[in-house]
Amino acid sequence: RSLDILAQKFFPDKSHFPPEIQRTVAQLALVIECKNIVGNIWIFSLDDETGFGIPDFASIKFSVGDPAINVSPFNMISTIPHVSGYDEYVYDKSKSNAKLTNLYSAIMTVTKATHYLKESYDDMFKKMKIHNWRPRKQDYALLMTFFQPVIVFTGNIFVTKSSEDGKIEFNKVKYVQMDQNYVSKDYNELGGTIHIVAYDHSEEYLQLVEQHYISKEDLLITQQKSLL
Repeated sequence: RSLDILAQKFFPDKSHFPPEIQRTVAQLALVIECKNIVGNIWIFSLDDETGFGIPDFASIKFSVGDPAINVSPFNMISTIPHVSGYDEYVYDKSKSNAKLTNLYSAIMTVTKATHYLKESYDDMFKKMKIHNWRPRKQDYALLMTFFQPVIVFTGNIFVTKSSEDGKIEFNKVKYVQMDQNYVSKDYNELGGTIHIVAYDHSEEYLQLVEQHYISKEDLLITQQKSLL
């Protein structure tokens, strides 16, 4: 499955350990699709209820006692609005591709790409276990990878909410998150969230999502001996 960008980062970084020590690490993989359509706007329905946000992940020890469960964030990022329904409109014809399916296609792309990557990593971890792999040429062993699908959009993003007098309020936002929910003959993607980010706020978002995923990295630091 093709996508625009796969951005990966290991954690904890080397600064947490003595030099040249063998260590275990986790990885965050942002599965990014870009939509450069300044003339369109994306509108989402604000959902007041925010549930669990356990991300998709692949682990070398996918079983009872898997450390990935303890390292994984369990809640959505509280500062990103949680949304449900969505729609797309042309705001400026001169800067639009005249399509109203850009958001839908982006959701399908990151959903299927994330599914493919997770299967690929699962297969890699299985082969490593079968062949009793040990790190020899590198000073780290990858324990788990978390997958976060992201759509970056150059147009404006709005959320709608009903006011007390029954009117619909439109509020421009920097980013939103929606449940990943796609079931078909070949897919059953009902976990994790998709982040949709306004391009102008990409840098702010990257800092936010990194801090979210490394929030439990202390477990990897303090339990290195048993994990290795």
